Amino acid sequence: MKPADRCWIAALDWDAEEIDDENWYFYLSLPYWLVVAGYATVWLGGVMLWQLRKARLSLKGELDKG
Repeated sequence: MKPADRCWIAALDWDAEEIDDENWYFYLSLPYWLVVAGYATVWLGGVMLWQLRKARLSLKGELDKG
């Protein structure tokens, strides 16, 4: 492993290491801010869809009663 570069926005690092003649392993280095931003985006999108579904079901229930 090589040390991380000191910068605000680290680049993605995709590399491969040869173990022997037949076996390789790959590793992908992601900056932590990308992981956090991706998780937050998916989570907030899910919350928004859940709230829209609740509102739609609530409106449908009110229309069925009246």
